[in-house]
Amino acid sequence: MPFQWILKECFTLDITLSIEISATWDLLKNIWDLELRLRVVSQLRLASDKSIRIWYSNGGYHAIDALSLCTLCNLNAHETLEHFLIHCPLYSPIRNHYLERYVTGSVNDGQGLVSLLTVASEKQLDHLYYYVTGALKLRAFVINE
Repeated sequence: MPFQWILKECFTLDITLSIEISATWDLLKNIWDLELRLRVVSQLRLASDKSIRIWYSNGGYHAIDALSLCTLCNLNAHETLEHFLIHCPLYSPIRNHYLERYVTGSVNDGQGLVSLLTVASEKQLDHLYYYVTGALKLRAFVINE
C-alpha cells in the first residue's frame, strides 16, 4: 500500500506541475505576442517625415524612405506613413480586410491616420499588426521581383 500511495502522489504531482508550467508558458507567450504587436504600433507612431522604420518578429527590419516617391503605385505621392497605411492602392485588399472599420473622418485631413493609430482594443491592435506585417511582406515581394 505505501508503494502505491507514493506512485499516486508522484503521478499527481507530475500532472499538476505540467499543467502549471503549461499555463505559465501560455501566459508568457500571450504577453510576448502582445508586446510584439504593441512594438509595431509604437514604431508607427514614432515614424518621422523622413523615414519609417519597422522591426517585427519573423520579418526582419523594414525601412521606408518617406521623402521618395512611392514606386509601387501610380499616385505620384511620397511614401509617407499616411500613404502606406491609408492611400497606396497596392495594399487595398489587405487594408479593406483589416483596417476599413478603424479609419474614421476624412482620409485627407489627417484624422484617418490619428484614428487608426489610436488603438482602443486588442482586436484593433491585432488588425493593425496584421495589416502592417502583410503590407510589408507584399511590399518586399513586389520590390524584389
